[in-house]
Amino acid sequence: MQNILTSDQVSSTVTAIILEREVWENGVFKKSNDALYEILEKAYHLYQQIKGSRSLIKALNQQLDALKIPYNANTSLAAKIAKLIFGDCGNRVFAYATVLVEAARRNMDVTQLKAWIIEQNGIENIRKTKGKGEQRSLSELADDGAELCSAVDALFSIKKPHSDLVPHPEATNEFAVALVRPSLNGAHEVVFGTNKKSIVNTVLGEAGRKLSSTKTAEDAAAETKRRQHDVDDAVDAASATA
Repeated sequence: MQNILTSDQVSSTVTAIILEREVWENGVFKKSNDALYEILEKAYHLYQQIKGSRSLIKALNQQLDALKIPYNANTSLAAKIAKLIFGDCGNRVFAYATVLVEAARRNMDVTQLKAWIIEQNGIENIRKTKGKGEQRSLSELADDGAELCSAVDALFSIKKPHSDLVPHPEATNEFAVALVRPSLNGAHEVVFGTNKKSIVNTVLGEAGRKLSSTKTAEDAAAETKRRQHDVDDAVDAASATA
């Protein structure tokens, strides 16, 4: 699907999906999950288009305000979209949001979403599987983040030293946090820095969560490739002795 959404179209697009959800909820729901997965496909496409666009996010927030749907600064974009489309559905909103986030994390195409949900044994199982990875403490994740971030390649370097970016003298790691914004010429500008331990640990925890999952996926891919090589070698050896 092509990304052609504009700010003016956010309201009408969401309203159309909501109407489809109401039809599913009032009738089709009892017969099949297919309609639900189709609604989630549209919600996922909406999520893909809005994510990263400040103007579209503002338009989405305006519709949340107009419909008096509660949210705050910590409410994720996926949860906002789930709240808008599915209304007051309790904790199910977080299950729907998890599907959107996990699909995006896997760079999944909209057309693959339904098959993936079925393959994962449903929405609730995706939520539970994701939840298992969230049980580790922030301290443990921060330790992982510090270790992994010490080894990964830098995104970019700041040549001019700044006192706000000096690691905290009482911290066990050598990190500080920089607030970065894109500039008009396409570069990135650091507008604020802090070495406050709680903030640094929170960011390191997020880095640990994301980089650990990436590393696990890479390790799994490497293991699969290694096993395939073993199979190929065994086939070659059998052919040579035949």
